[in-house]
Formats: sequence, C-alpha cells, structure tokens
Amino acid sequence: MRFTAPFDLLELSDKEPNNKFILYKKATREPETDEHPNGLNTGQRRAVKRKFANPITEPNFVGSFDIGDYVLFFFRETAVEYINCGKSVYSRVARVCKKDTGGKNILSQNWATYLKARLNCSIPGEFPFYFNEIQSIYKVPGDDTKFYGTFTTSTNGLMGSAICSFRLSDIQEVFSGKFKEQATSSSAWLPVLSSRVPEPRPGTCVNDTETLPDTVLNFIRSHPLMDSAVMHENEKPVFFKRDVFFTRLVADKIKVDIGGAVLDYTVYYAGTNDGRVHKIVEWAKDESSSSILLDIFDVTPGEPIQTMEISKEHKALYVASDYRVKQVDLVMCNRRYDNCLRCVHDPYCGWDKDTNVCKPYSPGLIQDVSNSTIDVCDSSVIKRKC
Repeated sequence: MRFTAPFDLLELSDKEPNNKFILYKKATREPETDEHPNGLNTGQRRAVKRKFANPITEPNFVGSFDIGDYVLFFFRETAVEYINCGKSVYSRVARVCKKDTGGKNILSQNWATYLKARLNCSIPGEFPFYFNEIQSIYKVPGDDTKFYGTFTTSTNGLMGSAICSFRLSDIQEVFSGKFKEQATSSSAWLPVLSSRVPEPRPGTCVNDTETLPDTVLNFIRSHPLMDSAVMHENEKPVFFKRDVFFTRLVADKIKVDIGGAVLDYTVYYAGTNDGRVHKIVEWAKDESSSSILLDIFDVTPGEPIQTMEISKEHKALYVASDYRVKQVDLVMCNRRYDNCLRCVHDPYCGWDKDTNVCKPYSPGLIQDVSNSTIDVCDSSVIKRKC
C-alpha cells in the first residue's frame, strides 16, 4: 500500500513480515542496475530503511505529516491492550524522529524513536460511545496545529460515523506522558513508573540515534505504547451521524466580517461510501464549539469517495471515486438554498432581503450561521407575503 508523504518515497506495508515500515529519504527511483540495486539511486544521499521493532497488528495507515522534528502517522490496528477482553480495533497516532537511523547494535534495523498512542473519538457520557476506526485524516495547508479525522464504528455492529479534531499540543503532551506496559500475557496494562524510565527519555530526538544507550533502546523496544489516549478537541466530536460511513474529509477555514466583527468558521466536507458529501459548519461557542449539517449532495452516486481536495484558487472541491473525478463549487448559494432560513446558516452565503435571493456573502446581506439572532429572516418573510 503506497501513498504520498513528506518524503520522496513512503511505503507502508501490512503484508510484509513483521509489518515492515520502509522510509527512503532523499532517494530517487531508477531502473534496477548493478550500480543502483533495487532501483534506488542515492548518489551522495543516504537511503534509510527501517521497520517497527514492535510489530503493528493488522494496520491500516490513513496518512502522515511532516511536523517539526517529527513525522506523524495515523492508522488503525488491532488493540494489543484490549486483546485479553476480545478483538477490537483502535485508532492510533505514531511519532518518529526525522533523524532516526536506528540503534548501533540494538534496533540497528529498526526505528529507535517510534512511539504510538490511541486516538479517542467518542460521544462523552457515563458510558462513552466510541468511534474506534479512523478512516481518514486531514490537515489544513499551512496550519500545523490541528488534525481532522473521520472515524467509524465497527462494521459488525451499529453503523455510525464521526468527525473529530485533535490539537498537535495534545498529541505532544501524551507523548511526553507515561508509558504503558503489560507485565505478563495475563496481566492488565498499567502505566510505567516514572522512576523506571531511562534517560534520555525514549522517543526524544537526538542528532545520532546510534549513540543512544542500550537501556533506552531496550525500553522503547518493549514500551512503544503511551498510557494516555489523545482526547479530541472540546471532548466531543465535531459531528456524528448514524447509518452513514464517512470515507474521506477535507476542511476549509473561513473568516467573515459581520459589521466589523470577524467571525471564524470551519466548513467540513465529509465523503461517504455511497458517493455523497456532507457539508458541516463549526464555530466557537462558550469555550467549546457547535456545528450543524448544512447540506448533503450526491457527487459519485453509488461509488465510494476515495479522495477529496479543496482548491482555494478555484473555489472548488474536487471529489474522486475509482471511476470519475468531479468538481463542486464551494459557493453554491442560489443553487442550493431557496429560502432565508437555510441560506443564512452557510458562511459562504448571505440573504438579500430586497430580492429574496441567496447570494455569495458580502456586507449588507443577512447571515446568521450560529442562529444567534431571533427571527433574523422575519423581514424577508414579510416582504414575500406583501
């Protein structure tokens, strides 16, 4: 399985022995020759090949990002910490230092800084309802502070999907927290005492990982899992819905000037396995957030949506299935909304009370995304009746 990543070639395989993860940094693909075995022309550059020391269990990788000193990977896998209670799939975020070249003797062919943690996307309550299986991950270009993912329930039970957002600061905090371990195969998984964690702290980036002491390498080989899960932002999903399977997600950040007050909105486009796109808007509210479903439209009917991208330049959403690519305008005010009540909730749009038409937003048009103004559309309703 291959996909684009911050490096020249990133190959994630769940079919190779020990679930190898292969990363070639600054290498170019060439025809196989004696000079360039395996088709890798490294010249004066170095090709790095590493695998996970602690095998990943039936992984499905959904994305990776180049963030600062690290590469972050998002995937789902069979949860080893739950295996004594039955088989369950958990969502993960993993972290590897960019300069990781493995250990000198121990972990010489393995990542020496690899850590992973659970991602928690759930409906809060006394008994939280979990969306355990991550399907896609998205980061708004230019913003390295947040990640947005689609999560689903197991297909064996009640079907449902959710959108959850995660802050980079919360991810890094978990990687700076306690490690998790299982003393024996029948023991419960428990946090590792801080006094047992060697120095330098496992997972910390160093100039040369081959200089790491054996105590650090032995520890990280047996303790790649963090004790705490990464909580979703605002401790709740952005949006969730029953009987739908979200496959892909993109998000657009919008600033709207309403009478001199600049309001921030995030518009999500969530693709489904039956070719539909759900359009959702989220806004800040009382140190938390609220969201509403704006629209659902068919794009690739009957065909699962495999990828989506937003073009700010063309103000368009591009949606692809296995058989076609479609372009959808981001601003479709008068084509989608024929009344004020629906129009004013879309941050791209505003209602013209003089012509009773939904138009691309500009100052002077009526807009109330958060439904904070009572009877905002009454004036236009009265005008239509006269």
